[in-house]
Amino acid sequence: MNSAKEARRKAREEKDRANEIAGLAECKELIEKLSDKGRTYLSSMKVSELKILIRYHFRSSEGSKAGLLKTDVVAIATALYDASMIDV
Repeated sequence: MNSAKEARRKAREEKDRANEIAGLAECKELIEKLSDKGRTYLSSMKVSELKILIRYHFRSSEGSKAGLLKTDVVAIATALYDASMIDV
């Protein structure tokens, strides 16, 4: 029984790691576009792209809340982007 739990846990960890690698690759492309087009580009991005930025670039769990509207996600991403630009 423990071996089945262990196998599921390992499979979940592998899946999470694969998702993180894919998310980081897509995040790199989004950051390049964002640096070219500026802060206003955030409002024209898809919600899924914004959530990828929030999760993988800004390392925040704010975008994973259920029921957020696009305006909420844009506000979160903008605040995190502004905060990251202050740190630089």
